[in-house]
Amino acid sequence: MTHRPGDADSPHLARRMTKEQSTYSDMLMCHVLLIMLVWNVRADQNCPWGKYGDGCDKNCSDHCRISPDLGIIHCDRTSGSCSEGCIPGWYDDTCNKECSKNCINYTCNHQDEVCTRGCKDGEKGNFCEISGEEHETKGNDNTTPLWKILVPVIGFIFVLLFFMVQIGIGGQRKNRLLKWPIPDSPLHKASAEGNLDRAKEIMHEDLLNANSRGSYGLTPLMLAALNGHYDVFEYLKQEGGDMTLKDRGGDHILSMACVGGNMDIVKYVVLLKPTLINKKRIDGRTALMCAACHGKKTVFEYLLDENALLIDNNDGDNILHYACHGGHIDIVKHIINKAKLNINTRDILGRTALMIAATYGHKDVFELLVEKDSDISRTDKEGNNILHMACRGGHVKMVEHVLSQKYIDINCRGQYGGTPLMFAAFHGRREVFDLLMTKGANATLVCNKGNNLLHVACIGGSVKMVKHILQKGLVDIDSQGQEGRTPLVLAVQWERGAVFDLLVSEQASMVAKRKHHMKLRDILASKDGEV
Repeated sequence: MTHRPGDADSPHLARRMTKEQSTYSDMLMCHVLLIMLVWNVRADQNCPWGKYGDGCDKNCSDHCRISPDLGIIHCDRTSGSCSEGCIPGWYDDTCNKECSKNCINYTCNHQDEVCTRGCKDGEKGNFCEISGEEHETKGNDNTTPLWKILVPVIGFIFVLLFFMVQIGIGGQRKNRLLKWPIPDSPLHKASAEGNLDRAKEIMHEDLLNANSRGSYGLTPLMLAALNGHYDVFEYLKQEGGDMTLKDRGGDHILSMACVGGNMDIVKYVVLLKPTLINKKRIDGRTALMCAACHGKKTVFEYLLDENALLIDNNDGDNILHYACHGGHIDIVKHIINKAKLNINTRDILGRTALMIAATYGHKDVFELLVEKDSDISRTDKEGNNILHMACRGGHVKMVEHVLSQKYIDINCRGQYGGTPLMFAAFHGRREVFDLLMTKGANATLVCNKGNNLLHVACIGGSVKMVKHILQKGLVDIDSQGQEGRTPLVLAVQWERGAVFDLLVSEQASMVAKRKHHMKLRDILASKDGEV
C-alpha cells in the first residue's frame, strides 16, 4: 500500500534523526524559493525555441519533455526551466538530476524526486533509498520524530506565504499554474478519449469538477475540445466547465478546439467568446495559426470569414510559416492565393517559409513555394541555407530533392562554418549522412573551431552516428579539434555519457578515463557554445 506524505503513521516518513533538522530547513527554504520563483519569473521572447539565457546562448536540457505542439524542446527563456516537465528518469526544474535507480522504471516526481510508481523489490522509502531490513528497524522506533512537530509549522508558513503571493500577483498572473507537471485524473482521460459515460460516472461520484487541472494545466473541458469530442464538451460545459481558463502555455479553449477540428465546438466557442478569435497565447500564437499548422482547412476558412487577423507571433512567424510547418498544401495554396503576404518574409531566426518546409520535409509544399518564386538563395541569421535546413530536419527525400536541383554546393558553409554533412552528423541523421557521402560530400573538412565530423557527432550525442563514423574509418578516434580537444574530451565536456562509453570501448585515448566515474555534469563547468 502506498502511504501519503501526510500520513502520521507512515513508515516511509521515518527518517534518520541526525538528518531531520537539515531536511526540514531545506523544505522551508524550498518553499520560500518557490514563492520567489513564481513572483519573479519572466519570459524572454527574443530567444529562439530550445535556447535560453541573456544572450540566448544556452541550450535547454536534453532531458526536457518535448513540446506536444511543435515537437521540439522548450524551456523558460530566462531560467532554463523545462516548460513541459522532464522525460522519465529525470527531475528538477531544469531536468538535470537523475531519479533513483531503485524507482520502478526510474520514474520519479519531476519536482521532489519521490518515486511515483513505487520501489523495486527490497527497497523502501519515498526515494526508495532504504533497504527492507533497515526499513523494519526504523518502523519500530518509538522515538517521537521531529517531523511531527515541524510539518504543521512549515505547512502553516507555506499556506500563509502562498496566499500573500496570490494577493500580490494580480492581473495576468492571477491564474498562473505551478510549473511542475500534474498527473491526469480519470476525468481528464475520459474527456480526452471521448468517453461520455465514464465522464458522467466520475462527475456523479463528485470526485472532481470540470475545471480541475491535469498535465500542462489542461482541464477536462480543454481536452474534450482538443480531441474534438463535442458530446463530452457539451456535457462538461453544462457541469460548469469554464471557457475562460488557459493552460500553462496560455492556450485558450478556441485554440484547442481548432486543433481538434470539430466545427460544432469551434462555432459554439466563437458564438460565446468571439474575442478569442484573435487572442494570442504567451508566445503570440492565435487560433488561426493552430488551424493552419494542424491542417484544419474548414476551421481555417471559417475563422477567416469571422475576421481572424493575419498577424505574426512573438517570433515573427506568420500564418504561412505555420502552414508550411504543418505541411498542409491546401492551406498553403489558400494563403498564397488570397492573402497579401510576402512569400519571403523571415521569422526571428531569419527563416523563410521555404526553409521551414525544407526543415520538416514537406516536398510538395517546397515545390509549390519554388514555383511561386520563393527565393532559394536565402540564408537564416546564422548563415544556414536550404540544404543545411533539410539536413538538420533529417528527411532524406527532401535532401535528395534539393541536391537534384543543383541549387547549392554540397560542401557549403553554414553556422560556425559547418557543412551539411556536419549538420547531419550533429543531429544524428544517419540516412542523410550516407546520402551526402554518396553524392560526394567532403568528410575531411573542419568547422571554424577546428572540429571534424567525429567531434561534431560527439557533441551532438548520437551514439549510433558516432559508431557509424568510426566504422567507416573517416576520422582518427583521437583527432584533436577546438583547443586540442579529442572526441573523448568533448563527450565528457558535453555530458554525453553513452558516447563516452562507446569511445572508451573503441580504444580512445585513456587520458580522461579517471573522470568516467564522476558526475559528468561536474567535470567541466564551462561550455564553449554549440557547433
